[in-house]
Amino acid sequence: DISYDDIGGLNPTIRKIRQVIELPLLQPKLYRSIIKNSKNMNVKGLLITASSGCGKTLISKAIQNETPAYFLRIDCFELLTKTVEQAIAFLLKSIEEAVSKQPSIVYFDDFDSVALPEINENAQPDSRISNALCSALKRLRAEKGVIVIAAARDDSRIRKDIKAKFDRKVNIMYPIGEERVSILRTIAVRHPIDLSLALDASSILLSGKSSAQITNS
Repeated sequence: DISYDDIGGLNPTIRKIRQVIELPLLQPKLYRSIIKNSKNMNVKGLLITASSGCGKTLISKAIQNETPAYFLRIDCFELLTKTVEQAIAFLLKSIEEAVSKQPSIVYFDDFDSVALPEINENAQPDSRISNALCSALKRLRAEKGVIVIAAARDDSRIRKDIKAKFDRKVNIMYPIGEERVSILRTIAVRHPIDLSLALDASSILLSGKSSAQITNS
């Protein structure tokens, strides 16, 4: 099972994510007393953007394993394999499930694949899925015990009205400097390595690589 400690190089990002998730879900009364006079702190949606291999999947697994709340993962690419009617029905059913099992975290993976106008088989714009998604987000935001997290590679492709449903955004960049060293140290804990290998020197050689590429190097 993946935990936050298993993710190297993303400590500031993980800290921001936990602040958004854990207090509202695990201590709602305290959270409401804190945000009573500060609407800016009432975070109901978090948008995570990152290139492939930069840790979105690991983060989602750590959130699921470390947060005592119902976790619902929606694979947006999977929605695209269904007919429009099937996709909308699946989405609505999933949302109702999350609402009924509060406290809940709803995690949309590859969010930018559906949060934009689609093209139907006649090459005409078809926004039915993204419209249903927008309505679903509005419903979820109205629930006290639900937090929405969406992971995307390119948030510039997301419809503006859908993007507006997210109060916070976290952008994960390719690891640099100490972040690469942190990833290597995390790997070293789990896998035997040559102790004569200098981590600092190795991090320089791995410059420009994603966390997944570093792990597989």
